Amino acid sequence: MRRFIDVVAESGVDTYLQNINSQVPWYPSRRTPIILTGYRRGNREFFRKHFRAGLPKERLDPALDEQVVFLNRYLDLIVEDHDYEGLELDWLRCPFCIDPPATQVSIDTMTHWIAEIREMTNARAKATGKPYLLGLRLPCRLGMLKAIGLDIPAIVRSGLVDFVSFSNFFQTSWAEPLDDLRAELSDQVAI
Repeated sequence: MRRFIDVVAESGVDTYLQNINSQVPWYPSRRTPIILTGYRRGNREFFRKHFRAGLPKERLDPALDEQVVFLNRYLDLIVEDHDYEGLELDWLRCPFCIDPPATQVSIDTMTHWIAEIREMTNARAKATGKPYLLGLRLPCRLGMLKAIGLDIPAIVRSGLVDFVSFSNFFQTSWAEPLDDLRAELSDQVAI
């Protein structure tokens, strides 16, 4: 991994975003089981099923302890307790938040939620004395995003995000209209 990062840096890339995926949501949900469903702070047994049967105790116990530390921190919310340099909210693959068509009230609710996250990233930046960027990973279709509650131009105009990372997936074409997106979002945000 270090060699890969070195090659990327030597190629002139100055920002690397790590996309961590899972099959279970890592965000609060009233409908869907999440990574924390059933977990209680310090519960080593919660993780035992993740390791193969018969793993020697001297290997299993430290692994269980590491998992406990990890999810305990997750209970305390990532932005406040980890040494990251920013946060990217990923809406690319399955952008579900509000059933379309979103009402203005729903759009305002989503914008307010992103504003609350912005407040946390600003607080983290102030506490560390270093920028703590907030961005969005998005499909290229701004109209589709607004239909599910994400008014990207309004979010950008409000200064709630530092960057937007457009890509394609099932719901967009492989040709990304970056010039059109830049025209719509102006130079207020990094793309």
